[in-house]
Amino acid sequence: MRATLIMLMAAASVATAATPAHAIPSAPDLLSDAPKTVHVDPATGRILAVRSGASDRVSNRPICHDGDACYYAGRAPLANQGFYGAPGKYPGNWPVRSGYYTGQYTATFCWTKACGPKTGPRTEVWYGDGTQTVTGTSVTIH
Repeated sequence: MRATLIMLMAAASVATAATPAHAIPSAPDLLSDAPKTVHVDPATGRILAVRSGASDRVSNRPICHDGDACYYAGRAPLANQGFYGAPGKYPGNWPVRSGYYTGQYTATFCWTKACGPKTGPRTEVWYGDGTQTVTGTSVTIH
């Protein structure tokens, strides 16, 4: 009986080793150009989940592209901050912001003392007369 148990255990370990750690049934093709979101274990690189479609997060970049929600830098050498992607909140710390633009989004911009109103696409907002600045703390795309 002990020999049978050892043989079964060995067969199970061979079957497990033959299955790639990253194989997920019915997952989108990782090499395709279709939008997908992949979650991996940072310790092993093993794929934890794969989902069709783009990321479900707001993203940020130190430049404003066409259509981005944009937090304006109040002076050089600071950069404008662009926000894009799925609805959600992106927290941060952006000093010396003179205003913002919602781009193609309905968005809410917050700073250390308050949050502006939820405003629709293609809305530009300035602090005071446009010469006052704040420290931005978050941008929410609705």
